[in-house]
Amino acid sequence: MANWLIELTRLAKTDKTALELLGQLKNASTEEEKEKAKQNGKEYIQKTQEIQTDNPETNPETQIDPVAENQPENTTQTGDDDSEPVHAQKKEVEAKYDMSEPAFNPRLAKMGITREEELFQMHVYVRKLTREDKMEIRRSIYQKKKNYTRQTQEKFRKQREEKIAALQADPEYQKYQNQQKFVLRIEEALTNHYNIDWMLKNIDGLTVEVIRELLQNPANVNRFKEKKDTFVPNFYKRFGK
Repeated sequence: MANWLIELTRLAKTDKTALELLGQLKNASTEEEKEKAKQNGKEYIQKTQEIQTDNPETNPETQIDPVAENQPENTTQTGDDDSEPVHAQKKEVEAKYDMSEPAFNPRLAKMGITREEELFQMHVYVRKLTREDKMEIRRSIYQKKKNYTRQTQEKFRKQREEKIAALQADPEYQKYQNQQKFVLRIEEALTNHYNIDWMLKNIDGLTVEVIRELLQNPANVNRFKEKKDTFVPNFYKRFGK
């Protein structure tokens, strides 16, 4: 058989065993499992074909169309025949058997990878491939993954920029940022054992009201206490709440 995988896919529609074998191939996670699944699939298709060969009545290729059997053998047209020539109709492939359809794996499908390319990565070939064909498929897979990664990173960058722009336009966020600058300067001062008078004199923009507002946030209070546990009580004792 020229293509055991397509035949296995076709049988999986009505054959439970074929469906299970196809599922084993798709779900294989190691090379050993993939090879074993491929071998099982090939053997099953070979066995199915042998059964069809031994029983011509079950082989659709050996069944005779009674209508076609009664047709005259001579179908040659003469120049006097005005009828249109008969062209063989090309059989359309169902979407679920079309190897150019998106990959079964949703993540790969998002990248634009086809079913043939998906199986190619599993070392399963749905058609005879030359060396050039394999190189072209590898390039296609690489390019699709590269484009998907670039698009994902670009989307993330835009979302981040939009988030930052929204925060910068938010008055509450700006207020929080300014307060954190004072918190850091006060922590540095406490680490160096400077008192409140030194802070009010040397930290630009810091006032008693600013410190009082900072102390309304329990997180700031805890940070100050970690540096000096008497800072907050001494401030309230001197300046009040």
